[in-house]
Amino acid sequence: MKIKKTLNLDGCPCVKDVAIAYFPQYHDPRTAVAAFRKKIATTPQLWKELLDAEYNPNEKHLTAAQLIIIVEHWKMPDELAKFREKWQ
Repeated sequence: MKIKKTLNLDGCPCVKDVAIAYFPQYHDPRTAVAAFRKKIATTPQLWKELLDAEYNPNEKHLTAAQLIIIVEHWKMPDELAKFREKWQ
Protein backbone atom coordinates (compact mmCIF):
# COMPACT_ATOMS: atom_id res chain seq x y z
CA MET A 1 0.00 0.00 0.00
CA LYS A 2 1.43 3.37 -1.02
CA ILE A 3 0.94 6.21 1.47
CA LYS A 4 1.12 9.83 0.38
CA LYS A 5 4.00 11.63 2.06
CA THR A 6 2.76 15.17 1.42
CA LEU A 7 -0.43 16.92 2.33
CA ASN A 8 -2.32 18.75 -0.40
CA LEU A 9 -3.53 22.06 0.98
CA ASP A 10 -5.52 22.99 -2.12
CA GLY A 11 -9.28 22.92 -1.64
CA CYS A 12 -10.66 20.66 1.07
CA PRO A 13 -8.00 18.21 2.25
CA CYS A 14 -8.84 14.58 2.84
CA VAL A 15 -9.01 13.59 6.52
CA LYS A 16 -6.86 10.55 5.71
CA ASP A 17 -4.03 12.73 4.36
CA VAL A 18 -4.17 15.10 7.33
CA ALA A 19 -4.26 12.17 9.76
CA ILE A 20 -1.22 10.56 8.13
CA ALA A 21 0.65 13.88 8.30
CA TYR A 22 -0.01 14.14 12.05
CA PHE A 23 0.36 10.43 12.83
CA PRO A 24 3.06 9.12 10.44
CA GLN A 25 3.99 6.35 12.88
CA TYR A 26 0.88 4.41 11.81
CA HIS A 27 1.37 2.36 8.65
CA ASP A 28 -2.35 1.77 8.11
CA PRO A 29 -4.22 4.96 7.11
CA ARG A 30 -7.32 3.73 8.95
CA THR A 31 -5.34 3.59 12.19
CA ALA A 32 -4.00 7.10 11.59
CA VAL A 33 -7.54 8.39 10.98
CA ALA A 34 -8.81 6.69 14.14
CA ALA A 35 -5.99 8.24 16.21
CA PHE A 36 -6.61 11.64 14.59
CA ARG A 37 -10.34 11.57 15.33
CA LYS A 38 -9.78 10.30 18.88
CA LYS A 39 -7.30 13.08 19.64
CA ILE A 40 -9.73 15.68 18.30
CA ALA A 41 -12.59 14.25 20.36
CA THR A 42 -10.50 14.25 23.54
CA THR A 43 -9.24 17.84 23.14
CA PRO A 44 -12.21 19.89 24.40
CA GLN A 45 -11.26 23.35 23.09
CA LEU A 46 -10.26 21.99 19.68
CA TRP A 47 -13.46 19.93 19.52
CA LYS A 48 -15.59 23.00 20.32
CA GLU A 49 -13.87 25.20 17.75
CA LEU A 50 -14.17 22.53 15.07
CA LEU A 51 -17.86 22.01 15.81
CA ASP A 52 -18.34 25.78 15.53
CA ALA A 53 -16.69 25.48 12.10
CA GLU A 54 -19.25 22.78 11.14
CA TYR A 55 -16.89 19.83 11.67
CA ASN A 56 -18.52 16.44 11.24
CA PRO A 57 -16.36 13.51 12.40
CA ASN A 58 -17.93 11.31 9.73
CA GLU A 59 -16.87 13.53 6.82
CA LYS A 60 -13.98 12.44 4.64
CA HIS A 61 -12.75 15.98 3.97
CA LEU A 62 -11.94 19.03 6.08
CA THR A 63 -12.66 22.61 5.14
CA ALA A 64 -9.81 25.10 4.97
CA ALA A 65 -11.16 26.74 8.15
CA GLN A 66 -11.14 23.41 9.99
CA LEU A 67 -7.58 22.66 8.91
CA ILE A 68 -6.46 26.10 10.09
CA ILE A 69 -8.02 25.45 13.50
CA ILE A 70 -6.22 22.11 13.77
CA VAL A 71 -2.86 23.64 12.80
CA GLU A 72 -3.39 26.45 15.32
CA HIS A 73 -3.87 23.87 18.08
CA TRP A 74 -1.35 21.20 17.06
CA LYS A 75 1.13 23.26 15.03
CA MET A 76 2.32 22.20 11.61
CA PRO A 77 2.88 18.44 11.24
CA ASP A 78 6.54 17.48 10.79
CA GLU A 79 6.06 16.41 7.18
CA LEU A 80 4.70 19.84 6.23
CA ALA A 81 7.25 21.72 8.33
CA LYS A 82 10.04 20.20 6.22
CA PHE A 83 8.47 21.55 3.03
CA ARG A 84 7.77 24.93 4.64
CA GLU A 85 11.46 25.30 5.54
CA LYS A 86 12.42 24.70 1.90
CA TRP A 87 10.04 27.43 0.69
CA GLN A 88 11.34 30.12 3.05
